[in-house]
Amino acid sequence: MSHAAADVAAIADALGIERFSVMGRSGGGPHAMACAALLPDRVQNVAILVSLAPFDVDPAELDWFGGMTQSNIHAFTLAAEDHGSLHEELLERHSALNSDPQQMIRSLVPEMSPGDRRIVWETGVRRMLVQNFDAAFDPEEADTGGRDHGLQGWFDDVVSLVKPWGFQVSDIDVPALLWQGELDTFSPMDHFYWLADHIKNATTMLALDTAHFGAIPAMPRILRWLANTANRAGAASGR
Repeated sequence: MSHAAADVAAIADALGIERFSVMGRSGGGPHAMACAALLPDRVQNVAILVSLAPFDVDPAELDWFGGMTQSNIHAFTLAAEDHGSLHEELLERHSALNSDPQQMIRSLVPEMSPGDRRIVWETGVRRMLVQNFDAAFDPEEADTGGRDHGLQGWFDDVVSLVKPWGFQVSDIDVPALLWQGELDTFSPMDHFYWLADHIKNATTMLALDTAHFGAIPAMPRILRWLANTANRAGAASGR
């Protein structure tokens, strides 16, 4: 996971951006945490939405799979124990998505809360998710050896979540916001509580009657928090 911080630093360098804020949702949460922990002189603040906790947490502290939807349990178990089977399943999804880009969303619907279903079937959100899934398995990215770069990116992301992250979340010392929907089963509540206990001085937002995809409509408010917090810190430091 630490590679994410190096990638973000390189992008910021290329754009001439010295200091910046970071936000990560779902599987992007650990990437945002990596930036906050490993780039403390550049990251002003961080927002972490519906994120998982590290996979190697002491089971006495966190039942990592507790309350988690079966599709995630299955995928992360393969990521930890059987890379070959994980790759084969992603290839099957690749084929299905190439013929029907909406297929991925329909496969997740049975595991969603009613609130998540309403959000996902809203036209703009559905279009965004379909575009993301479609890009992740873009057949135009396949090279002459038949290796799909988009597929490999998805595979690497899933596997990186269950590997040691290369930093401790307790190393995060910039202003941090944790956002969670109380009905989330893709990133269950106990992950949120564990992160809140281990990130120093984290601000927590718990959305009642909301689940995993409720983080999408919450993003504008989270972006305002990032901007306001960064501005206050800049004014206090004279930057």
